[in-house]
Amino acid sequence: MIQSIIPLKANVVQRNVYKKEPLSVRQLAKNTCNSIFVRWPRVRLNLNPAVDGAFSYPACKSACVHDEDPVKAGSSQQCSAFNHKNGPNQFTHHCQIYPKDQVQHIDGYVEADDRYSFYWKYCVDSERTCAGEYAFTFLSDRYMAAQEVIRVYYSKTLEDCLAECLNEKSFLCRSVSFNRTDGGCHLSMQNQLSKPALLKLNNNPNFRIDYYENNCFNIVDSFTFDYKCEKEGIRVFVDSKFPYSGALYGLYDFFTCRVEPKESRKFEYMFPYPTVSKNCSDSIRYKGSEMILEVVLSTDGIEPLYFITPDDLTYQARCPIQIEVVETTNNIEENNIDSTALNVLE
Repeated sequence: MIQSIIPLKANVVQRNVYKKEPLSVRQLAKNTCNSIFVRWPRVRLNLNPAVDGAFSYPACKSACVHDEDPVKAGSSQQCSAFNHKNGPNQFTHHCQIYPKDQVQHIDGYVEADDRYSFYWKYCVDSERTCAGEYAFTFLSDRYMAAQEVIRVYYSKTLEDCLAECLNEKSFLCRSVSFNRTDGGCHLSMQNQLSKPALLKLNNNPNFRIDYYENNCFNIVDSFTFDYKCEKEGIRVFVDSKFPYSGALYGLYDFFTCRVEPKESRKFEYMFPYPTVSKNCSDSIRYKGSEMILEVVLSTDGIEPLYFITPDDLTYQARCPIQIEVVETTNNIEENNIDSTALNVLE
């Protein structure tokens, strides 16, 4: 039986993390590696890297994919994993590349750091290509509740399990829970956005299980936004491709200006003008003849929901300062939270 479930703080890292399996004979026989990356958010590997430099995420990832040294042009450097931190400019990015022999035993060397993410490279038997920056997000000692598991597949390696999710055609595999003890690969149509309450913490010492969320379906593409400039405020509409639970709120007014949908595909919220109510006033600014509303859609599953991470999405709506009646409906501008906004919040 699973013991009592307790929440895990965002900055806590489990020490007994997954040891990467050696590649299977079938994978070693291949001339090429279909590389995918699994992201461990808000942590970094605290070991001396083979390559260390100020490189953007695309440059760092490309070097790892092609086993190249980004510091020495034309030189090769085998890569199995890398740390990366996005900086405000090209000189403050941080890329650290690790070869295979450095990442075989990393227990005790993974530390919490909100500035970084750690990325494992895996070779998988899949022709699926992912539009996003990485294929899966890893959460240690978590699993999707059994009632939301569509199919269980027993695999010899994590690589085979991840490929099974990517290659699934009978349903949309949005997450997989991999049991390292018996090789059980538990495929689900749900994830931490659609069923946050059913993402469980494993306290059973008799088996080890980890959660992998499929990011090949771009989160941004899962939502459609619209808004209307009305007499009393700005009404924002959200359509989700999947049932969504979380929060839509004013960037600087979480406690007084939000809606928290539960497993909803359509939801909306009226953000009143500062002249009507002060509830959303910090999130609406004036620029020339316009009022600009900035809102956040929580998409990372991290609680409390007002704790903004780079995985959350922001949207902008613009309305003229003088308005008498409902005007037009406009498409919303979408942006990832940038470091400037995060610094303001801090």
